[in-house]
Amino acid sequence: MAVSLGLEGEAHYYFVRTEQELARIPVDESLEEPLLGSTRFDLFELLEDEAILALPISPRHDCCSEPAMPALEDVAGGGGQPHPFAALAQLKSRRQ
Repeated sequence: MAVSLGLEGEAHYYFVRTEQELARIPVDESLEEPLLGSTRFDLFELLEDEAILALPISPRHDCCSEPAMPALEDVAGGGGQPHPFAALAQLKSRRQ
């Protein structure tokens, strides 16, 4: 069954002339993102990338609930450190 998703977003970009100039710009949480400008800039590709990044990791219908994930403490079965893949093992046993 198809899942309908609405995408909404806003982004601010500015262009730089060279890769060296782009490399000198620090990575931060600013609202503007630098892009390497060129005579063959593909706006459609940029929009497509932004739309893909805006999609949820696991889309669901409005009537579907998220799968129940066991708490790591419950899976570990003791007071020690939980094994990082213990929850995955439990999920695998449910599928069989």
